[in-house]
Amino acid sequence: MNPKRRKILSSLASAFILCLCMFGIVALEKVIAEEALSETKAYYIVREGDTLWDISDHFYEDPYLWPAVWGHNAHIANPHWIYPGDPIYLASMAGRYLADAAMAPEQAAVRPAPSALPDVSTMFISRRVADTALVSAEDAGKAGRVLAARDNKFLLAQGDEVYLQLPEGSDGSYTGPYQVLRGLREIRHPQTKKKMGTLYGILGYVRAGGQPQDGVARGIIIISQYAIEAGDLIRKAAPPPKEIYSNLSKRELDGWVVAGLRTDELLSEYDVVFIDKGVEEGVQVGDTFWVLEPIRKVENPSGSGKLTLPDTRLAVVVVIHAEKETSTALVTNSHCVFSAGDRVRARTE
Repeated sequence: MNPKRRKILSSLASAFILCLCMFGIVALEKVIAEEALSETKAYYIVREGDTLWDISDHFYEDPYLWPAVWGHNAHIANPHWIYPGDPIYLASMAGRYLADAAMAPEQAAVRPAPSALPDVSTMFISRRVADTALVSAEDAGKAGRVLAARDNKFLLAQGDEVYLQLPEGSDGSYTGPYQVLRGLREIRHPQTKKKMGTLYGILGYVRAGGQPQDGVARGIIIISQYAIEAGDLIRKAAPPPKEIYSNLSKRELDGWVVAGLRTDELLSEYDVVFIDKGVEEGVQVGDTFWVLEPIRKVENPSGSGKLTLPDTRLAVVVVIHAEKETSTALVTNSHCVFSAGDRVRARTE
């Protein structure tokens, strides 16, 4: 083939591919326009190593749609830099339940107008969103450990056989699941400075098998979200539900945001946060809380002391995991950033 003809064919092929991409983007735009009327939203939570190209290829079976995906995720400043934990809005996935439990989308309400924060009724929670817990020193002290792999591996994953030192008080009647934990950082209460506990990453889940000897049992890793190693903690806990129904709290509670997962400042929609209220005070998965701005007081014009200004609601958080004294919550709606140290109040009506 002569060079001139090859050049013409190459140009035609490029133009054809470009037309296909534009057709796909226009089709996706149409879907997005239709979905704007619905309160159902579908999101994918970014994992380590993900790219918009890969995500578009996986969900839309067309990697060339990545510009459309980027264009409708305004929080992504640079399409070449997305980070684990980032939510990616998947337009054509809205209303569909993904079969892969590790990538189950969450369902959230439409982004609120500045004057109101709408309710959220049902959410589909990716296990990657609920992969952290704020655990007290007392509870961590009762945990068991992954002792070793049967085949002397260092980095362990689903299907690997392991030896487990069972948690305090365990016996052969309970085989699992056990949650595998690794410490991330210590958390202190932003107001009292008291140590709340340690933030742990949830690496996966294991089951024990056979009769334990001296508190040690053989086991197998049934779920691995990250590489598991000898020395990681284990405790009794089941994987989080894929589906969470948000509801009003059954009692009045006031507390504080004690930390954010990725940062303690400039928290907003889709962030995971931790509050200082837990099961011992009646908190359940699905309970909703308002995040309130700091109390403000002004001088009374009459000169008789100060007046407290009405509360301003900054965001809504939904509890996705509850410990004894703390809870993990997802920020489902916000119209203003907030930070660790801001107040929370249970929504009772």
